[in-house]
Amino acid sequence: MRNTGKVEDDPWQTSLRRWARNGLRQGRTALLDRALPVFERVLIETVLEHTGGRRQEAARLLGWGRNTLTRKINELGLDSDAPAVKDAE
Repeated sequence: MRNTGKVEDDPWQTSLRRWARNGLRQGRTALLDRALPVFERVLIETVLEHTGGRRQEAARLLGWGRNTLTRKINELGLDSDAPAVKDAE
């Protein structure tokens, strides 16, 4: 197999590309404003689940500080969705 220099997409990137193309065909605008909160929500929920709700560890895994994670949780309304989320342990 010859290396053409092109990196193959992961399945989620292929899905995202398809979603963006469909949105553009339908005349949607502000695609990033629609996608970014969903992307962040999925990552935050998944990492918090992985850490058992420990925000300090979750923030580290995301490459953020705990305050940034807390702000994002509040912005996305995740506090009401995940009562088991813990601040720091």
